[in-house]
Amino acid sequence: MVTKSERMVIFDKKSVKMNSYKHLLLFFALAISFSAPAKSQKDPMPDALFEKGSFFTGVNYWGSESATEMWNRWNPQSIDLDIRTLAQNGVQVIRCFPRWDLFQPITMFYGIRGSFMEYGMNGGPLTDPDGVDMEMIGRFRFLCDCCSKYGVKVIPSIITGWMSSRLFVPEPLQRVNVISNSEAIMWEVRFVRRFVRELKDHPAIAAWDLGNECNCMGGVENPHQAWQWLYSISSAIRLEDPGRPVISGMHGQSTGVWDKWNLQTQGELLDILTPHPYPGFRPEANREPGNGLRNANHVSAQCLMYEGIAGKPAFGEECGSMGPNIMSHERAAKMLTMQYFQSWADGLSGHLYWCAYDQSHLDFPPYSWNMMERELGMTTRDHKPLPELEAMKRFNEFRRSLPFSKLPPRQIDAYVILPETKDAWPMPIAALCLARQAGFDIAFTGAAHPLPDASFYILPSSEGWNVFPMSMWTELKKRIAENGATLLYTRGGGMAGLSEFEDVFGVRIEANYREARVSEFAFEDRPAETLKTRDSAVSLWRPTTAKVLAKDKTGNPMVTLNTFGKGKAIAVNAPVEYGAVDQAGIFTWEVRNPLYRIYERAAAESRVVRRVMRDNPGVTFTEHPQPDGTTLVVGINCLEENVACPISVHGKVGQVWGARILNGVLQLEANCGCIFEVR
Repeated sequence: MVTKSERMVIFDKKSVKMNSYKHLLLFFALAISFSAPAKSQKDPMPDALFEKGSFFTGVNYWGSESATEMWNRWNPQSIDLDIRTLAQNGVQVIRCFPRWDLFQPITMFYGIRGSFMEYGMNGGPLTDPDGVDMEMIGRFRFLCDCCSKYGVKVIPSIITGWMSSRLFVPEPLQRVNVISNSEAIMWEVRFVRRFVRELKDHPAIAAWDLGNECNCMGGVENPHQAWQWLYSISSAIRLEDPGRPVISGMHGQSTGVWDKWNLQTQGELLDILTPHPYPGFRPEANREPGNGLRNANHVSAQCLMYEGIAGKPAFGEECGSMGPNIMSHERAAKMLTMQYFQSWADGLSGHLYWCAYDQSHLDFPPYSWNMMERELGMTTRDHKPLPELEAMKRFNEFRRSLPFSKLPPRQIDAYVILPETKDAWPMPIAALCLARQAGFDIAFTGAAHPLPDASFYILPSSEGWNVFPMSMWTELKKRIAENGATLLYTRGGGMAGLSEFEDVFGVRIEANYREARVSEFAFEDRPAETLKTRDSAVSLWRPTTAKVLAKDKTGNPMVTLNTFGKGKAIAVNAPVEYGAVDQAGIFTWEVRNPLYRIYERAAAESRVVRRVMRDNPGVTFTEHPQPDGTTLVVGINCLEENVACPISVHGKVGQVWGARILNGVLQLEANCGCIFEVR
């Protein structure tokens, strides 16, 4: 409402001119800020925490005494003790949560017949234009001060309106969808800008997280609404602090560009992506005891998939077992050790455990609703470290013992091409595990992306007629025929969906029909090894120019090899990746179904060259070439027992850290990692 005195100012000629210039400048400033695209991947990050080759370990933090009520039941001495305990045990980063309804405690006042009159705060007048409680800001600053004192970095998860199955939304906004409603977005932007403005000067803060799994706060009708919300919040952060990276904080993002919350939008608008890979929530990750190869690679598989589709770095922001009902603390510690080594080797920037402290003593929601949320800590309430925290401390002590602080990028031997017309998960975890069992390494790319230069490509469990664009398929055929690349194609559960199938693979499809069955077959040079996959279809193949490498009991070809121009095309008549994640016994210490032999044969046909080879599929290696010609090799024993693993080395073994190599045999503890030089 414009007052009389304001009208007098506006209609004063000189004031009109001054106000016009001010408003014009403000308009252009806002337009530039909100129209600026997300920082490119090449832009420098301000903190060494996110530099390529670095790696941090940390936790998601709620106070040990009161968890989600820590800001209300404020105890600074307890907060200080919490952070000191974590820092002493190897925690380098905490992600923490300014509870939205407490930090922006807006209320609404109503008049006659329920008509809205005005906004207020905490039941009183609106004492802050942004509705922000400055006492809460002061408490958050105290937390940051504690972190600075003990050398811990902070990632604030700004809009914490959802936590552990409970909403924490300011009272007036509980009646609306806070993701799509314009009134809610207005208050969210005000809160985010004010929070960042008040705290951006603090040296403990490493990055800004949009919030905690904000896609759980409300639904969207289409991906455009998701884009609008992400753009509004990320732009609000950058308007106040353009220097620090903006982190997603979301879970469950899809590779499908038409899906509501997709990785393409995340990559466009954000700097760092954040899967939350819990094995207990993903059936494809929970088929064997947690301390095996599958869960050693679960975090990496999701992060590398995110990176390949979004084109931005990713790290495991919420990781862990989800408590003793899923696996014991001791077994969870073994899983964590492998995840630390694997995430580090795969070039991820960090790994955050969920969560710092047990919450089993709390009797209010969400802890009185959901028993799973109560026993997830790395320490007990009285600050006694549990095996998981001890595993973190040992890993960091190992890292500090090394003569180098950063690990060079790993060698990539093949690219897995994922569809972008639908969600590709869980193919990445299967492909990554199978490749590592087979002794080589992969990266992911999207079918709509420019095809990376490579000599080896994989199309996993492919089905459907519009999964891959024709432009990609045309370019891929050119890479095979003209550049001599090798392609491994595995059929999905339905139609093949690839044009000129017979020309490329030298196989004619006689019939392709729906029939649920278990496919069993063996390579002709390994007749004693039976490979099995569950299948929802039967595809009858007749080779024309292809060589049959494996067939089933009826004689139907199951694996074929064809020469296509200068290159090779290998076709597998079964959904290998879907079959692998759907079964137990694929990635265990006793491999009862060696589907990795398919990947192994394809790598051999592609002439993949590695400096270290072995026969034991439970011991995996990543290789990290250095400019001086030496290679650093990270080895991980994904088995439950200590191993004496014979290795074949192209070169000479130099220094070894975390293991012993004697007479060509690697001796490595169960569920542990090591690193060694090859010169």
